[in-house]
Order: sequence, then structure tokens, then C-alpha cells
Amino acid sequence: LKLVKEILPSKDEMEKLLVTIEGLATYAGLEVSVWDPMPEAPKGFYTQMPNTLKASGGYHEIGKFFEKISNEERIVTIGNIDLKQGGKGRGSKAKDSGGNPVELSCVINSFYAPEKD
Repeated sequence: LKLVKEILPSKDEMEKLLVTIEGLATYAGLEVSVWDPMPEAPKGFYTQMPNTLKASGGYHEIGKFFEKISNEERIVTIGNIDLKQGGKGRGSKAKDSGGNPVELSCVINSFYAPEKD
């Protein structure tokens, strides 16, 4: 139970985690254009909280963002990844190795432990 509490935040702690995730995208050099919550999905002893993320930047900045997510203490997964050339990014960070911006669209799933009644 202690381990579950360490890796699954409470619902009250989710706001901080979501702000952290969005900040990691910006820190990695991505320009976030959409960060929208989707309906929560109760799964028994945890609840899945998906968010749609759309951002543009360079290919390496996207990889840097994924690496930072993988190093988080909390459980966070990335799914439905779609990369397209030609995003709306500006500056050198918003370009792939060929000088073209890359548009990222994905679902970031975070999880929390619901409070017991």
C-alpha cells in the first residue's frame, strides 16, 4: 500500500503532476498548443486520467520530452502518438534535422489512487 501511494498520487495531487508534465514539454523546447483533459476512466484501485497534448518542435525536443516523462517518479504513459512534419513551431528548436517543424499529437495518461470511502 505504501508503494502504491508513492507512485499513484491522490486526486488532490494530480493538478501538480499535470502542471509538471506540461512544464516538461515546454522545458524540452516544445510549443504546447493544446493540453486538454479527457474523461477519467476508473479501473478499480486506480483511475486513469488522460490528457490530449498537441505541440510542435524539433524531433530531438520531442525525444527529450519523452525521456523526461520516462524519468518521472509517478506513472505516466504516452499513447496514440502521431508525428507530422510541418508544425507551426518557430525558431531553431522547432525544427527537425532538415529544418522543418514537427507536430506532435498524443495522449498523456496519468493515474491516481481514488480516496476510499
